[in-house]
Amino acid sequence: MALENLEMYAQNLGQQFAFSAVNIAMGIIVIAIGAIVAWILGVITRYAINLLKVDEKIKKHKLEKGLLGFKVSELAKLFVELIVFFAFAASASYMYFPFPALTELLYNGLNVSKELLVFAVVIFSGLLIAEYVSNRIKDSKISFAKTWGTLVEIFIALISLSVALNSLTFLNYNEIIDKLIVIFMWAIAGFAVALGLGFGIAIGLGGKDMVRSILKKKQAQFEKLI
Repeated sequence: MALENLEMYAQNLGQQFAFSAVNIAMGIIVIAIGAIVAWILGVITRYAINLLKVDEKIKKHKLEKGLLGFKVSELAKLFVELIVFFAFAASASYMYFPFPALTELLYNGLNVSKELLVFAVVIFSGLLIAEYVSNRIKDSKISFAKTWGTLVEIFIALISLSVALNSLTFLNYNEIIDKLIVIFMWAIAGFAVALGLGFGIAIGLGGKDMVRSILKKKQAQFEKLI
């Protein structure tokens, strides 16, 4: 009787092992397919963006500094590959792998990839806008155009960074950037006030000298008449 039970236990164990081995093999195959599909979709995405000449248009308008050396086509390809791969891998692990911790890890990787995509869209959009506005200000004929352009660019970049960081739930965001924005706003206000006072004083002194010069000329003319 004991021998029969042992044989049944060994048989069940062998079946479970065989079943697990088949499942693991199926999971590995699905992950491999996912990697291939991710690569193909990434290449298609990059090709489509290159057809639209997005990177060339950005360079034409002198906005490439806003991408920090990256290209839209390459960034899009990277995120498509990450999201598609983690989607396949997480699904394969859930269906075929008897490892809950691995499944959770892969699903976390999928969620982080999505959040990083949102982060990249927000931060790079903000940097492109900052670069565009800064260039327009620097090309204008206003006083201290380069200084104002740089200040506005930094201000928009900080706001973009703050919004982008808030989209990352896995990051313990402690609002340091928000505090830097407030400090920077006060710094810009102080600079504007100081600049205004400087112009006011300069104009006041210049006006006083002009009035004195005019009075001297009029006084000389008046004395000639006398």
